[in-house]
Amino acid sequence: MEASFVCLIILLALIQAAQIRFSEPIDRPLLYILLVSTIYYSLFGPIYWAYYQEYEFVGYNWKVNFWQAPLTLSGCSLLLSSLVVFIGRKFRPNKKYEKRHVTSTMGLRIAHIFGWSGAAYLAAVGIGTGEQAGNGDPLLLIAFQFADILIAIYLLQLSQKGWRPSVVFGFIAVSVLAILVGYRYRLVFLWLPVLAVFFVRQKIAGRIATIGAGLLGLSVLAALTLSRKKFEGIDFYALTNLSIDEVLYGLFAESNNVFGLLAIFDSMSIPFDYIYLQPLFDSVLDFIPRALYPTKDSGSYVLTYVSEGLVTDEGAKSGTAYPFVGEYLMMGGAIGAVLGTLAYSILYLVLRVKLLRNATGISGATYGVWLLATFFGYYYYSRGYMPQAAKSLVFIVLPYVYFCGALGSLRQKPINR
Repeated sequence: MEASFVCLIILLALIQAAQIRFSEPIDRPLLYILLVSTIYYSLFGPIYWAYYQEYEFVGYNWKVNFWQAPLTLSGCSLLLSSLVVFIGRKFRPNKKYEKRHVTSTMGLRIAHIFGWSGAAYLAAVGIGTGEQAGNGDPLLLIAFQFADILIAIYLLQLSQKGWRPSVVFGFIAVSVLAILVGYRYRLVFLWLPVLAVFFVRQKIAGRIATIGAGLLGLSVLAALTLSRKKFEGIDFYALTNLSIDEVLYGLFAESNNVFGLLAIFDSMSIPFDYIYLQPLFDSVLDFIPRALYPTKDSGSYVLTYVSEGLVTDEGAKSGTAYPFVGEYLMMGGAIGAVLGTLAYSILYLVLRVKLLRNATGISGATYGVWLLATFFGYYYYSRGYMPQAAKSLVFIVLPYVYFCGALGSLRQKPINR
């Protein structure tokens, strides 16, 4: 039975791989990320949990119905890639690029100030506060989000200026801050587009070097998994004398979101009240600072349907993530999963068209497309909590698209037809 599930997931992955050949070239970054995610989250990760951990997680054995989660995840990923391939042909921007020197706009300067102000406050006040960060200081969480703007700014500056000293400094500073606060998504959003673009532009030797850099990056993420203490930096002692079990856990811990999806399945096996549009309402609510709305209660459904579905007390306290399809299932069951994935694909395509119409030359478009692919691929698989995704959309993706438009209006000409 287990082998049949594995074979079926491999078949779905092969179909995803075949779709890439028939897709719009501009959509291939997202399709590549979805394919790699299917291999990691739906195949290698579950194999690790099944055969190495013997289905044990948070003190509970998940063998019964375990393979339904990775199969559902890979099937919905195939649905997303199919929608992108077939609908994407209708979303073609009508433009060409003309490269000219462009100075920064006032809006970009203001965003830069807000980003660095947030980063400075985060470094000065947040580092060292540990897991309780933000509980007594509502400004800290606001500063945390504003600091995310720097990811968009430095990717945009890299696309325009290349590796100038100011850009190098920005990348190093944002990376160090991400490591100190312990949030890996910042490293992924900042560096994956860079590595991808560099890989595409290089010949064989350069691509081999890029693969090496990518493996180094994976090692850093695995090390953070094993040693990070949020808002306290790295516990280097935890990285000494690692056993092979700990190394493997560091590599595959991210794939434990299948258990988050299984928890949702478990909650839905009994009389279940769909949450419908609550994630959308909570996404808006989450932008209101707690200082202005102390009693706000966003994300309560996660506690009800995910934490309790993880069965044990250890599971309830584990903070285990779940993929986006889990959010859609809670919103409306199988119909919710299909409609949610459709909406997800349309949002990607709309932003992709907006980006390409605005982009500051080929380089700006390329980095932007990889940033979109990283965002939509990361959240569809790794983090399904919609309010969290909404913040990354507003503070990372939209600033890049917007400032591409602000600068691109000065340097690009539409195609006259």
